[in-house]
Amino acid sequence: MQPTIIQNSALRIPTFVSAEHATEWGSHLNAEQYIELVKAQRALRYTAAAESNLELKVNLATQSKLMCEAAGVVALT
Repeated sequence: MQPTIIQNSALRIPTFVSAEHATEWGSHLNAEQYIELVKAQRALRYTAAAESNLELKVNLATQSKLMCEAAGVVALT
């Protein structure tokens, strides 16, 4: 699987390989980047829900969940 980077106006989001990777990456975000991450996570969640290919749906949903992990770190700090 090739890494995917979701590009937003203020943030480049990597393809996370673990919850630890996501939380470490998310711990460095500022408020503006946090908002961009949450927007991207929501869009990815909706994309996963609409996907008919099961393997792709699982991959998208996993990345969405890991993005939640990254955002959760910011919300706690």
